[in-house]
This record gives sequence, structure tokens and C-alpha cells, in this order.
Amino acid sequence: MHSILRIAVALACCGILLLAGSALAVTVSLNPASFVDTEAADLGFDSLTTNPSSIPHVANDQAVDGGSASLTGPTLTHTGFNITFDHTRTGVLNALASSDGELFFSVDAAIDYAITGTYAASDPDGRQIIQYVVLQEVGGPNLFSSYQESRATPDRLFSVGNTDGDFFNMVEGSATGTLAPGEIYRLIFANSIQASPTAASGSATASGFLTLVLVPEPSTALLLSIGLAGFAALRGDRKKTSISDPRD
Repeated sequence: MHSILRIAVALACCGILLLAGSALAVTVSLNPASFVDTEAADLGFDSLTTNPSSIPHVANDQAVDGGSASLTGPTLTHTGFNITFDHTRTGVLNALASSDGELFFSVDAAIDYAITGTYAASDPDGRQIIQYVVLQEVGGPNLFSSYQESRATPDRLFSVGNTDGDFFNMVEGSATGTLAPGEIYRLIFANSIQASPTAASGSATASGFLTLVLVPEPSTALLLSIGLAGFAALRGDRKKTSISDPRD
């Protein structure tokens, strides 16, 4: 009897774990309209535009003009997007370093998301600093929007979803939620430092990241918990049987 019970529990647990494993395997597809812009300006202008078309995608896009430079590092996988920024600008009027883009994508199964990011500037003169991110359903509502801009406060540190700008702040929606299959989503981002609206006495730097993480839905986590609990129960049954009835 105990042997039959053990086999039944084991089969049920294996089935649950297989179901959970399949739920974790979500495929993310990029739309050809996706682009990443990397720009730098000193006394001239340098710009690089790339068009990520498939996943996985890893790049280090760079633009350099005089003493200004911008580096954008998108890493796009089926478990999420991570984009890094590394910026330097001079002090002349409108010198800038920026990274911006739009990633159009879809998923083949329901999946939860979480958006995080920071942008830290070392800017003693306190000129224009921007962190901007939007996640929207194309043809539908914005799921999340976060915009922070400063024009006077030195050495700003922006975190997605906060309101630390001295010039403008906006937060709408939620940085966490669920994406549905059959929909096209757009992740819009822009991070920049610029000697504006006036020139600065010195140079400035900024660096940061933006991450869109795709995580299992709670139902999947629950299935995993049930599976692990089932295996624990099976081990407990084995131990109890070996102690109480060695002949079984």
C-alpha cells in the first residue's frame, strides 16, 4: 500500500513540476521597428542608431564627439531587458550625452514584469539631467510612466518611479504587472545629461541602467511549492514506513 502511494505521489509531483517548468519558458519576440539611439555632442554631433531584431541581443553602442561621449549597452534576453548607460559631456552650451530608444516586443504566454533603474550624475554645475521610461501596450494604455528632470541641482540620483527632479516629475501606472500574449508592447527610454539651458563651467558624467525583468506569475510559483511539498511528503512517508514497519 505504501509503495503504491509513493508512486502516485511521485508521478503527481513530476507532473506538477513539468507544468511549472513549461510555464517558465516564455519566448519574447522583437518587432523590426525597435531602435536604440546613442548620441554625443561637443562642438559637433555624433550619433549611432541600431535596430535590434532578434533575441538574444547584446551590444555596446558608442558615440563620441570631442570631449563628449555616450555608451549604451542593451542586453535583451527571453527573461528580460537590461540597458546600461555611461555618459560624459563637456561644459559648452548644449554639449550632451544621451541614450534613448524604443523596443517593440511581444510574449507568447502571460508573464509578470518588474521595471527598475537608476541614473546617477556627477554634475557640479547642475545642468539638465533626464531619466524617462514608459511601458505601453501598443494601441492601448500606458502601463507605466516615469519622468524626472533637473536643471539646477548638482549631482542628482534618479531612481525609476521616484520624484527627485527639481524641474519636472511624473509617475503614472505601476512598475509591476502582467504582460499578455497576443499584444505588442513598447518600452520607451531616454537618459541624458546636457549643458542646458546655459553653458556649464565644467564637464559632467552620468551612468545608470534600466531593467525590465520578466518573472513567473504567482500561479507558477504556487505549482513549484506544491511540487516541492509533495516530494517532502514522500520522503517523510518513506522515513515513517522504514521506522514503523521494517518489513514493508
